[in-house]
Parts: sequence; C-alpha cells; structure tokens
Amino acid sequence: MRLHDSRHVGVAVCLAIVVSYPALSQGAPTLSITSPMNGTVVQPGQSVRVTVAATDSSLLTSEAIVGSIQLGGLSVIQPAGPQLTFSVTIPDGIVAGQYYITARGILGTGGGVSSTPVSLSVPITGSISTIRANVKTLVLAAPGTQGDLDIVATTTQGSVALDPETLSFVSSDPSVVTVNTSGQATAQGIGNAVITITYGSGSNSVSTTVSVLVQGGARGDLNGDGQIDIDDVNVLDMALNTPANGPNDARDLNHDGKIDALDARILTTLCTYPRCATHP
Repeated sequence: MRLHDSRHVGVAVCLAIVVSYPALSQGAPTLSITSPMNGTVVQPGQSVRVTVAATDSSLLTSEAIVGSIQLGGLSVIQPAGPQLTFSVTIPDGIVAGQYYITARGILGTGGGVSSTPVSLSVPITGSISTIRANVKTLVLAAPGTQGDLDIVATTTQGSVALDPETLSFVSSDPSVVTVNTSGQATAQGIGNAVITITYGSGSNSVSTTVSVLVQGGARGDLNGDGQIDIDDVNVLDMALNTPANGPNDARDLNHDGKIDALDARILTTLCTYPRCATHP
C-alpha cells in the first residue's frame, strides 16, 4: 500500500491471528470482504462498516470479523447470511500502522472458512524530516547472498519504522546488486554499488543511501562465514527448484540458470569437513 499524502505513512505491523480448520471438501462456501477496500485509511476511535458476502451461507452457522491483537481481536459475530454488515471500532490509542481484518465462518458440519484479509492503515500525521537505513554499508559475501534494508523515519512524533511499500529503492549498478520492493538486496556480481532509498516525491521527498560491497566468497560459501558446511546446504535448499537470480548467482553452482538437485550435489563435494559438518 502506498499513501499519496506525503504527511502520512503506513508502518508494517505483525498481525497474525492463526486459526487452524480441518480440510474442506469441494463446494464449501467462500467468504469475501466487499467493503472497506484493501488499504483503507482509518483513524483511532473510528467506527468502520464491514460488508461480507458469503456463497451458500446455508452451510454456515455464524460469521465473524476478526483482527490482529492490536485491534483487540474484533471478534464481532453474527448468524450466517448471504450478505452481512458488521460495525467494528478502531481502538483509541492504537499506534500508526497497517492492520488486517478477516471474515471467518463456522460450518454446520464443523471446521470453518476464511476470507482473504483486508488491510486497514492507521496513518501518522506529521512531516518526515529524515530517513535512515539499518546499515550504512551492506556487505554481501558473494553473488547470490541477500540482505534486508530496514528504514526508519524521523518525524514530529519521533522515530518510526517505514513500510517498504511506501519507499522506492534504486541500485546504481544492478549488475552488482538488485533490490526488490520489500527492501531485500540481492548480490549479483562482485563490486561496489549504492542503493538510494526515497520516501515521497518531488520537493516533498527525503532520501538516504546505503553503500553495498559484494565480495568474492569461496565457491559454495553461500552464507559468507568462511567455510562450506550444512548451513550453506540449508541456504541452497531454501531456493531449491527456483530460477537463479542471474549469471553470478552463487547458488547456481553449475551455471545452468536454475537452482536444483544438481547444485546440491556439487555443493556437498565442496564442504570443508566430511558430511558437511560445521566443525571437525
């Protein structure tokens, strides 16, 4: 979500309430929140009308709107129906951030169904004077390694972590490092580059930079700790059966453009100690 008013910015907030339901058979009803729209800006203390549509609601006994812990759970429950309207209240004193609500239904046969979450954004009112990254220099041990850029803003209300979706990230040399919209930098080749991070646009924008150094680590040392062991095997396993990031992706050991079992086999032959142990 991107807020267009340069005086407001969303902050990413952990939001999960996890509920496990038994597996559902085909033909189970579905729920969807039709209002408010994803990314709606709300204020502390505001009442929000939430409309939920259900297919084949006769199979449901009840429906509810639930939210993150910061929203107090929002466990608003009603008997099931094809279209229901709930009224939920954003708690007074809630901190600025991005929160989620979800519609959930209980099946008459047991178990339940959930809708796709919808985000609500509580904005910060105030100007941003500066932004800064969690590091001034990001050192990546070898092509293929990654690092996260966390950005904090200085505002009239204090320091606030910024949602990456409100920022733009630009690499001075994508052949050395690329960076995605989540602020994750990926080394592409040995060398130096600069990532510029910007919030806002035009005369209202503020920026900061991060220097990036991509080193030439030993072949197979995927985590840059100076040896090749089970930790590097785990790094490769996490990317198994995915395309390589580029021609210099350190995980693509046979340079065929993909990370697969062939690369895993090569990696095990490069281990510092027998059986890829972390020490003798």
